[in-house]
Amino acid sequence: MAKVAIHILTHNGLKYLPELFASISSQSLFVSPTLKSDLQIKVRIRDNHSTDGTREWLAQYASQFLPNAQLELSEKNNGFVGGHNELYKKIKDEKYVLLVNQDTVLEKDYIEKLVDHLDTYPTVASVSGLILRFDGKDDNRGSIDSAGITLKRNRYAKDRNAGDYIEKHHIKDYPPYEHVFGVSGTLPIYRITAVNSTLDVDSTSSVELFDEDFVMYKEDVDLAYRLQAQGHKASVVNYAIAYHDRTVGLDKPRARRTPQSRYNSYRNHMWMLIKNETSKTFWPDAPHIISHEIAKFFYLLLREPKTLLAWREIIGKAHKMRNKAKTT
Repeated sequence: MAKVAIHILTHNGLKYLPELFASISSQSLFVSPTLKSDLQIKVRIRDNHSTDGTREWLAQYASQFLPNAQLELSEKNNGFVGGHNELYKKIKDEKYVLLVNQDTVLEKDYIEKLVDHLDTYPTVASVSGLILRFDGKDDNRGSIDSAGITLKRNRYAKDRNAGDYIEKHHIKDYPPYEHVFGVSGTLPIYRITAVNSTLDVDSTSSVELFDEDFVMYKEDVDLAYRLQAQGHKASVVNYAIAYHDRTVGLDKPRARRTPQSRYNSYRNHMWMLIKNETSKTFWPDAPHIISHEIAKFFYLLLREPKTLLAWREIIGKAHKMRNKAKTT
């Protein structure tokens, strides 16, 4: 039985692929004495209609790095959410699934340490390593990209410790793992039975790992909400290290983000609240949430009025979002 599914999603990421694929093919998981055969790992690669040579590179070289990988060259770009949902539909008997961003590099024991953690703690549904930015890839000092997702009382979600500099040799002094609200969608491993417990898997609609309406941004926070609601935990394993370039990260100053990214992020945040907040969770923190949203609304009214056009979609699909919540 395949134990781990590795899902690699690409789109115009040719410059990253040689180093990414080399880091995956050299994972200790492939030669671990606890895993006797490569048949226990299923690798699926999907390209979202790249136009920069990524498709050609994958067709020529992917099998050299990962001989048993399944390669799908899509004729359209389904985005991050749609692409990973298409891959998720192909899961059969795997126990865990790793989502791989193309602009990442994994240290050789990254996957094995996360799998060991999931095997050890059955209540943990999602896990990630300590993700550093590329500035730490070839140096002893680097900045943190994500140490999990933290959710404040006003429901502002952010990557924990993002931007903090660390000395890599000090990581050994960190606790082996820490529980967090959720994990970043950059390089997470999810327990498939836990994810499926949040889904209406008996309905005629297709099963979605992430909410298709979100398209991009906050989909990982939405999934963290759903898993928490089912009583599952999330962990960051500090001794599992990987690196992320974050070329389109939301940690950039707002002025440097694209209008579409600001629009999607605001819309998805509101949908996330509509879907996931209950009377039990909302009212104790209502003053924090409401004051934060009012302040944000007037900021956008003055500085980014076009972002507020998202309210057409927010209201238009509010009922749909509440219905989705009832099926989880």
